[in-house]
Amino acid sequence: MQVMGLFAGSGAWGNGEKLARYYMGASDDWLRRTVVLALGKAGQDYWIRSKKSQVEQLSPWEKRSLLYAASCLPADEKKHWYGAIRARLDHLEQWVVKWAQDAPINVEKA
Repeated sequence: MQVMGLFAGSGAWGNGEKLARYYMGASDDWLRRTVVLALGKAGQDYWIRSKKSQVEQLSPWEKRSLLYAASCLPADEKKHWYGAIRARLDHLEQWVVKWAQDAPINVEKA
């Protein structure tokens, strides 16, 4: 799990396509949360987009990581999505959205 933390810190590893498989095989919330952040960092917007409709079913930490990782989406898409779900978010999740809008994830392409 410590090694996975390296992937969440940078998208420059060039293996963004493989990260989705790690998510599916993850056995705990911490690892899934880390993989979601790594996917956002790697600019895997197609994967983030596929999870938007499932945000309500995610565990709290995984949900927060998806909210932040979604800041890699195109500006119009993330603005509308954040606006559409904001009323259903708790205070901490609303803060994560604000943070994501003020300091979007730094996408690093290989």
